[in-house]
Formats: sequence, C-alpha cells, structure tokens
Amino acid sequence: MQGLPSGYQCLNSSQPWFCFWTLHSLYLLGKEIDCEVENKVINKIASCQNKGGGYGGSPSDISHIISSFSAICSLVIVGTQKAYESIDRNTMIQWLLQMKNSDGSFTVHQGGEIDLRGSYCAIVVAFLLDILTPDLVENVADFVSRCQNYDGGFGPYPGVESHGSYSFCAIAVLDILNKTESIDLDSFTGYVTSRQMSLEGGFSGRINKLVDGCYSYWVGATFIILHRALGLPPTSDFLFDRMALQKYIILCCQKNNVGGLRDKPGKSPDYYHTCYCLSGLSLAQNGVVNLLSNSSQDLDSTATLGYKLFNNENLIFGSQKNAVPEINPVFNISPDKLNNWVKYFK
Repeated sequence: MQGLPSGYQCLNSSQPWFCFWTLHSLYLLGKEIDCEVENKVINKIASCQNKGGGYGGSPSDISHIISSFSAICSLVIVGTQKAYESIDRNTMIQWLLQMKNSDGSFTVHQGGEIDLRGSYCAIVVAFLLDILTPDLVENVADFVSRCQNYDGGFGPYPGVESHGSYSFCAIAVLDILNKTESIDLDSFTGYVTSRQMSLEGGFSGRINKLVDGCYSYWVGATFIILHRALGLPPTSDFLFDRMALQKYIILCCQKNNVGGLRDKPGKSPDYYHTCYCLSGLSLAQNGVVNLLSNSSQDLDSTATLGYKLFNNENLIFGSQKNAVPEINPVFNISPDKLNNWVKYFK
C-alpha cells in the first residue's frame, strides 16, 4: 500500500483487494514476484485475519466475506507453504456458518447486507479451503435460483434488477455446486448475449448502460461457464465476439504513455480495471475444453473444475505481444496456482 496517491485513502478497507489486483495483473503480464514481495503479501494478509475467523479489509476492520475472498485468492497466487499455513481454517468455517442465513444467502459481515457477492465469495473461500460442508451449502443453490429475473439475468437478491456481475456470481456458484441445471439457462443465455455492445465490442453491466472494461471479465467469464453448462461442444464457437472484445480492451482501455487499463476512453486507469481488463483479455484469447466433470478429483496442471484452457494464436488480436496467459474462469486465478492450492488442501 506504500506509495499510492492520497486519493486512494478512501480504499483503505480494500487492502487485500490491492494485493489481489496487483498480483494477478503481474501474472497476466508475465512478471514473476520475488520472495520479498511474497512475504510482504503474506504478512499483510495475516494482519487482516481476525481471531473470530475471516479477514477484514484492513488490520483494524471486522471480518468481511468479500475481503476474505480477496485475501485467500491473494494467498493462492503467492502459493508458498508459508501462505498455506497462515490461514486458520477452523475459525473460517465457524465464521462463515455464522454469516449463513437459513434461506441459503450470506450476510457479507456482521449486520451487513445480503447479496450474491456474498454467496459467491463464501462458496469460493470454502471450496479453496476444502471446508465446503453440507451445512454451508444447504439452500445456497435455491437462493441463487430465486435471484433470476424475467429477463434471464440475476440481481443481487430476489426481485432486484439484473446485473452482469451478479449474474457471474450466480452461475459461478452453481458451477461449483454442480447445480447449473437449476436455473433457466435459455433465458440466461439471452440476457448474457445482450451484454456485448455491437459498436464498442465490450460489455455493459446492465440494460441501457454504457460499456465498461471491467465487465470483460465478469461477463466474459460468465460466457465460458455458460458454454459448459449448455453442454456445447468444446470446439464450437463462443457465445460472444472474442475479437471485438479484444479490440475494445487493447484500443480503448489503454491510455497512451500512462500504463494500466481503464473503464472507457475519458477515464483514468486504475488497479481494479487493469486487473479485470487483462482477465477478460485472457478469456477472449484462450480456448476452453470441457475436460472434466465438477466432481472429478483427477486434476492436472491446467484443469480445475472441468476447465482446460489452451492458447490459440489465431484468437489473438494484433501482435503476439498482446497474448496473456490462461486463467480459470470461475476463480480468476492461474490454473497452475489454483491446481497446486487445491491439491494441498485436499
């Protein structure tokens, strides 16, 4: 967190997120992190872990499901023994169960709001730590299904406007739980395919809203999870225009001589949009093979939860210098790092 402009003070409670955004962006740019940085990340994340379970957004904050998600994902990227051993799994499951509601939803922190972000982050954390117990998953798929609207998309909770990011959270949770058949996939397909803008090539988060670079991941990953949920052949065309998305990211989301990526032209680059624009670029460039079932324990270095990615130079817009590595669409993490982590905790 050292060296950030004063304007970032308002994000003091997002410290684990800065770790994730930066580490993941460096991975996508092909840059290694050294041991000193790894240890700093582990120590920073450890300082945000609370005795009662979970992680806060800073060392002085109460535990928050979304902060816990970014904290665990940061440690997955570091991927060292010290990172593994820094986590108190026993208090984490106890705390997650305290945040769990009888209808299958999750409260994001004590006295906080209920929405699909909490569902996604809780289920991912539990999966990654191998604490996905029957009590924790009970009614979760039912709550997610009730968030689907007449237009096919998902709102943050039942009866609220559909949104691209909440739709990602919904399909990702159902994918982990092997429950994608519990929703109306046909209407969901219609909603998601309407998120790509015909002129810009990027995605919008809601109907009648402008394109935003961050949805390159949130909506882009939704397409790939949906591809498998629909049972489409691995070699069939994707449900979105991958070249158009890459053009938007590369031509419109960069700012000359500044670095980083942004929401759209006229905006300034930031860590959040840099991370998710690069993540979306990866999804647009790399093909996906439906290799394994969700229940399979036979995971190799490029396959987790049934997704095997491969680089295809024919999918890359412009020079091969624009190519970025693969990610797992459900977790937005390097497949190798993710696989190593899952094997350790299994």
